[in-house]
Amino acid sequence: MEPGEDQRYANIPQQLADTLTQLTDLLLGEVDLDAILNLVVSSAPSAIGAADAASITLLKTGSFETRHATSDDAREVDAVQYASGHGPCIAAAQENARHNVSLAETTPDWPEFAAAAIERGFRGVLSTPLAVGDCKLGSLNLYSRSVGEFPPVAVAAAQVLAHQASVVLANAVAYATASVLNDQLREALASRDVIGQAKGILMARERCTPDEAFDILRRGSQRTNHKLRDVAQHLVDANAASQDDD
Repeated sequence: MEPGEDQRYANIPQQLADTLTQLTDLLLGEVDLDAILNLVVSSAPSAIGAADAASITLLKTGSFETRHATSDDAREVDAVQYASGHGPCIAAAQENARHNVSLAETTPDWPEFAAAAIERGFRGVLSTPLAVGDCKLGSLNLYSRSVGEFPPVAVAAAQVLAHQASVVLANAVAYATASVLNDQLREALASRDVIGQAKGILMARERCTPDEAFDILRRGSQRTNHKLRDVAQHLVDANAASQDDD
């Protein structure tokens, strides 16, 4: 780091420190979810000792998803867990608890996962939860071909990376939710305006009340199987065209 730069990561490996700094920069900017996931996954094997592959499990309503992984092997082992409903990445995401698993155990807790991982040459997996408070986001999964149970230094590094990633992910989710809500609000306001214009046209043309004008629009929507806003917009456009002809 340059002199005077934030020294929060001064006592951890440089590769991990660089990744954490990049995540912090994402937190301060307009956050893109895929950019976060790609950064965390692509940097994890080199930033965390003993990891040969990495993936991120995202916890969705009633399901799981691997959006980014460093190899097909890691993605396929994740998929086996999702299909069977059992495995360290699922357990870490659901329980908000770390799972450091050696595949050399004679009685693995998740036989389908263990068989798939061993078949692809993995000896161990470390799944660290991604969460902020009570908000469960998923898990960071690290696969190793060189060790069974990950050593404490790797576990600590994974925890640091997962914590920072969780904060940035939560921020991205909040930003995306706010954007969707803003878009929905703008759409609702636009719909209200065009429906108001259409009602005004009908009130003048049919000499009816606002409620009667709305009922005309509603019946038109039902008859044509089009949204009320679209029926209103068609009426407004047709009225504007007729005025231009005049």
